Amino acid sequence: MLMHCSEQRGRLVLSGKPMTNASLARLLGLSEQESLSAVEMLLSQGVASRDQNGAVICRRMVREEELRQKRREVGSKGGSKTAENREQTPDIDNGNDSGLERVRGFGREKGIAEADCDWFYFKGKANGWTNGGRPIQDWKMTLLSWQRAKYLPSQKNGNHGARPTAISELDRKLERDPLWQEQQRKKTAHD
Repeated sequence: MLMHCSEQRGRLVLSGKPMTNASLARLLGLSEQESLSAVEMLLSQGVASRDQNGAVICRRMVREEELRQKRREVGSKGGSKTAENREQTPDIDNGNDSGLERVRGFGREKGIAEADCDWFYFKGKANGWTNGGRPIQDWKMTLLSWQRAKYLPSQKNGNHGARPTAISELDRKLERDPLWQEQQRKKTAHD
């Protein structure tokens, strides 16, 4: 308990100096001889040791304190560094490109059909970028995992990139979405 509450956790120190046998005896309510024999027993059994200044230390407590300090320091800097690189949605307000174009570009890089990218974007937008009720943490990884799980429409229907022929409830919602309608008009005008 003394080492845990010490100013340097895991070390018996008082005002930055190794605690004397007399100070330790007073704190424990023992005679100096009893205190000295208790410390000697801990040292001989390998439970404790002495540091370079002569203070009695518990190596495990010192290690745990160093780890706690490192974690505290890292925690004060913020979360995971990989979390900084994640994009929850492809929609960003930079004025240069739309989220749909970003999804399509990423899909082209990864060999995902454009129709599947369109489906993913509009499904994500319609659901508020959630998956199973939880917010999507990284839309790129979600799209890739859906591709690996064969969750994309072209993989379910076996038509390799063509738009699914069966009209789903999502497709009906998309047909009422003005953004989707505008994209379809642009697409047919381009063809």
